[in-house]
Amino acid sequence: MLRHVLAHNGAPKTRSSGILAFVAASRGCLYLVDVDVTAARFVPDDVDIADLMDRYAGFHTKLGNDMQAGLHLAARLSRAGLDVLEFRGRYTIMPVPQGMRGPAWAAREAAALRRRGHPGRHRPLGRGLRAHRPRAAAPDRVHPSFIAIGQKPPRPA
Repeated sequence: MLRHVLAHNGAPKTRSSGILAFVAASRGCLYLVDVDVTAARFVPDDVDIADLMDRYAGFHTKLGNDMQAGLHLAARLSRAGLDVLEFRGRYTIMPVPQGMRGPAWAAREAAALRRRGHPGRHRPLGRGLRAHRPRAAAPDRVHPSFIAIGQKPPRPA
């Protein structure tokens, strides 16, 4: 099982799935779970949070990461020589606890990311800072996630 890893490990055509298929036993299954960061939303819309999320996705895209990894799970399994048994996606809508700060906010604090060009404290954030101001009502987070299950074909007799 590989959960929420592929989005941060390079482009969809990287070797990661092939390596996992190599490790899987004959007729073994590989279960992948990942997201489409570009389709994540908050309801009601908040331009400040959307701006921060766009910059976060842009930063990872510049590093060569796949912010739509969930959409490419079945293709990764196929390229790795696995039979795709299942591929599906869904949107989960959940309330955001007051004061919660997601990965985009946490990443802006990391010195290593700032050195690579992520908008951190050394740059004016304005909208990013306002994105986490107290609100009368917390927004709902719309989280698109995908699963794909691939099975390694049996070895020829």
